[in-house]
Amino acid sequence: MAFSRYHADAVRDTPAHRNAIQDRILSASGQRCNVFLTYIQRHQSATDFMLGSLTALLAGGGAIATGVDTARALAGSAGIVSGIRAEYDQTYFQNQAATIISKGIRLRRDTLLGAIDAKRGSDVGTYTIERAVGDALRYHGACTVMAGLEETDTQLSATAGVEAMARALQTVVQVQQQAQAVGAAASAAPK
Repeated sequence: MAFSRYHADAVRDTPAHRNAIQDRILSASGQRCNVFLTYIQRHQSATDFMLGSLTALLAGGGAIATGVDTARALAGSAGIVSGIRAEYDQTYFQNQAATIISKGIRLRRDTLLGAIDAKRGSDVGTYTIERAVGDALRYHGACTVMAGLEETDTQLSATAGVEAMARALQTVVQVQQQAQAVGAAASAAPK
């Protein structure tokens, strides 16, 4: 219905109007994403604090307990809670800090926004309102933990690829130098 109302008025069927509609979606997405990024940071912090504090309390209780069985139970409980905390970080954040996930989300969204901006000058026949809304929704969909982890992995893989290429080139240079040294030694040898 929203699309039919947009197309019903020829005056509205302009790049400026299309871009204004897309801007509303992008703005709402930005606000919601900022709330989400704050949530994942607070969630990880709160959980780490709670489990870390519980571990410290149980370990401390085990250290000051007078009975052997009580001390052993508290120390064992501290170990269990510490393990749960490690599993939590592994399961939900794959040992990635929330700030790295947030950075990955921002990088992905910046890339998508750059692609959107490149299309905004197009006429409405080429870059339709439907495509503009679809792009805005893809931009919004990039604000997830999974998108942040994927982007972080992509960035790390790209860096690792460059480093691997540099190592391979260094190996080639070393092999060439060794071949030149062998060639020089062979030509200098008595015949």
